[in-house]
Amino acid sequence: MVLPCRCWRGSPGNSAPPNPGICGDHALNYIWAFKYDSALDWDFDRYNGDIAATRAFLQGSGAQPMTVPYRANRAVIFDSDLFHETDVIRFREGYPNRRINVTLLYGERAWTGRAKKLLLRHPTEEEFMRVLKSLLLGAALLSATAALAQTPAAPPPIPMGLTSTSFADGAVIPDKYTQASPAPVSPALAWTNPPAGTVSFALVVDDPDTALQHTTNEVLHWAAFNIPATATSLPEGVPNDAALPDGTVQPLNTGKKPGFMGPGARGNVYHHYTFQLYALDTKLALGPDATRAQILAAMDGHVLGKAVLVGRFHRPLM
Repeated sequence: MVLPCRCWRGSPGNSAPPNPGICGDHALNYIWAFKYDSALDWDFDRYNGDIAATRAFLQGSGAQPMTVPYRANRAVIFDSDLFHETDVIRFREGYPNRRINVTLLYGERAWTGRAKKLLLRHPTEEEFMRVLKSLLLGAALLSATAALAQTPAAPPPIPMGLTSTSFADGAVIPDKYTQASPAPVSPALAWTNPPAGTVSFALVVDDPDTALQHTTNEVLHWAAFNIPATATSLPEGVPNDAALPDGTVQPLNTGKKPGFMGPGARGNVYHHYTFQLYALDTKLALGPDATRAQILAAMDGHVLGKAVLVGRFHRPLM
């Protein structure tokens, strides 16, 4: 912090009584400012009432003063947490008790021969307002920066999550939900923390461990879109109908049937069946004949959030 040491001793036009201050007899018509950190346990009375202690502290610190002539043009801004005894200031909880002090003094320098004189004058209203506005803006920026530094950053939003009571994420999918059963049913799904502004949900379940017909296409096991924004789950065994009473649409899967098609990968390697739930800011203007590619294209630019659940499955070769 800047520790100002005022030495207006016998200054012209100064109504304050003569006061040598901590500068002793070494300064006349000057203000001395020492840029040096003070002791942390100092209080208002120590700064402003104990001249001897202040002088001894500065002499022992080796701090060098900066002198400013009386009424010379200058603007001083310093940050302080020591208030005058007459101050009654209350800050909102969580903000430090600090203020920005601004001092404005005006003068006009002139040279006459070898003697430098200080010609005093009052600033014009235009000059005063111009400088004052600049300093107030600077003080406001300093205060705003300090406030931002003291305000903790808002925690990131909790992402949307997708779970199932039928199997854990990454676990093996039980046979009743797969083609190992003669009549597989869809597993139960539930989700949490949908983003604000969600209008509908879309579900896409596919097998990324395939290269369907030697292309980048994946086997689509289940798709459902225009699931109401109020929904938080799908029960086990959703009917395999193209349209559900709540407005949900279930287009054809790779097996050319609407609704859920259970996992059926054969071999000794597990396939990873990926349940992908999308939160959308719109409903999709598609019907039951929509393909996987059309669903993904229609969602593009409307996804507010996404949650993924993965289950593994394979059955031995026949």
